[in-house]
Amino acid sequence: MATPNVLVRIKYYEAGSSDRSFYASGKKDDYVGYVDKGIKSDKTQDYLDYTGNPEKSSGVFSKNGILSAEDKKALRKELRETKSCIWDCVISFEEKYGKKNVYDWKQAYEILCKTLPSYFKSVGLDPDKTAWYAGLHTNTDNRHIHLSFLQREPTVYDKKAKAYRFRKGKMPMDKTARFKMAIEQRFLSPVEGMKRVRLLLVDEARKAVSDSMSANSHLTRILLRNLYESIPEHGDLGYESKNMDGCRETVDAITRIVLSDETLQKEYGTIDQQLKKRDEEITKICTDQKIANFEPFLYRPKFEKDLYRRMGNTIIRGVVKKRNDEKNAERRCHHPKSRQRNHLDHILSLMCNAAWITQEAEEEAIDEFVDFEETLKKAEHDRLVEEGEIEAE
Repeated sequence: MATPNVLVRIKYYEAGSSDRSFYASGKKDDYVGYVDKGIKSDKTQDYLDYTGNPEKSSGVFSKNGILSAEDKKALRKELRETKSCIWDCVISFEEKYGKKNVYDWKQAYEILCKTLPSYFKSVGLDPDKTAWYAGLHTNTDNRHIHLSFLQREPTVYDKKAKAYRFRKGKMPMDKTARFKMAIEQRFLSPVEGMKRVRLLLVDEARKAVSDSMSANSHLTRILLRNLYESIPEHGDLGYESKNMDGCRETVDAITRIVLSDETLQKEYGTIDQQLKKRDEEITKICTDQKIANFEPFLYRPKFEKDLYRRMGNTIIRGVVKKRNDEKNAERRCHHPKSRQRNHLDHILSLMCNAAWITQEAEEEAIDEFVDFEETLKKAEHDRLVEEGEIEAE
């Protein structure tokens, strides 16, 4: 089996434990100095030998960036005085992987800022009440981050003592595995063009209930009429609601016709290949990290589910609006034959020129696309800055 790209080892030192002094700044040569400079004075500590290499660490940092001399002084004071458990974590990277992805402290800083809050929450630590500091060590073949964290306030309620206490030190193995997974996922490149393709798909979904699509598809017209006749008159009409169980297959059939359009098929195929490649990378990460259930991490099934939901809701809204138009017109019909004629007229109207998505829903979808596009732009900008292609603003 291949060596995992990311390894994480976590130890902890409770208040009063014999090995705590080094981590609690109880001696001159402490862990803060080791993380900052890579200097190991105590040969009994379980770390690699850093002697003979001046480039040992890029400096100690916290969530606020590189620590100043005053920051380190305040940190050491807090470490000496705290009654919290102090955790020591080493995040090690496979040689080639580490040199490609973690080439300076900024990458280490960014990855911790992005992944630590979720990890802290998963193990019962409040991110806002948990202090951490770290440093990237680059002198060995396997680059690694030394990380230490502690609670600033007790958060676990002890029923017997009727008071809050600090969390005990042992961390669940499955949470640590997910932490490794989260770190490696951060290095996967974003799927390009998501906003453009999804917006195109919504536009095409509108055509499924308008003349430009239905006029060219006999099957689409049949499916739209079936949906028009069978859609519930009351209750939740959202695509995923239980109320729509009897209609969802018809809605999906219309969506598949839309996706089979020659132009759209090419666009969808491109993004599908990107998602497939990303999921193959994620599957490998899960296998290497021995995570058996990797389905929750995959992007492709989530994207397809969201795609069918979004397009389905667009189609449903168009059909429901046309049906509501029929009901409003029916109030003026007093004879059974006129009601029947009204019904057929609105079905014909649906076939030829059915209304599409409401403006409110359209704006909501576009807002989401714009937000996603901004995220992609920022990720691409940050990547170019990191690779030295452009200068940071």
